[in-house]
Amino acid sequence: MTYTLVLLREADGRYSAIIPALDVGSWGHSVPEALRMVEEAFHLYVDAVQDGGGTIPPDPPEVGFELGDATEALVYKVDFTDSAPEETHIVMRHPDTGRMAIIPVHSEEESLPPGALGALIRQAGVTVEEFIELLEE
Repeated sequence: MTYTLVLLREADGRYSAIIPALDVGSWGHSVPEALRMVEEAFHLYVDAVQDGGGTIPPDPPEVGFELGDATEALVYKVDFTDSAPEETHIVMRHPDTGRMAIIPVHSEEESLPPGALGALIRQAGVTVEEFIELLEE
C-alpha cells in the first residue's frame, strides 16, 4: 500500500508526518520518530477500517495539505506494505457512529504539538463545542 506522506517541520522544532488521503498523522521530535509514529498510526487505521468492514481509500493522484505554522514541508510516496509498527498509538472508536480517532501516546512530560488536538477532534467527528461539553461532564 503506497500513499503520499507529508513531512512538516513545525515552528517549535517537532516534526509532523501526515497521510492526507487517510487523514492520518502523528508527530515526533525527530524525522525518524515522526515516521515511526505515522507508520503505526497507518497500520492501526487500516486494521480498524478493515475490522469494521470498510474499505481503505486509494491515494489520489494529487494531494492537498495545509502548512499551518510549519517552516518546511517534504512530500514522499511511501510503501507501507512490509512495515512492522510499534505500539505508540491508541485507537478510539465511537460506539454509535463508528468514527475513530488515532491518538499518539508520548511521555507525560510532552504536550501535543500545535494543531494536533484540532486534528483529533476532526477525526472523532465532533465539533470543538461538543468536545468542550464532553470535557465538562
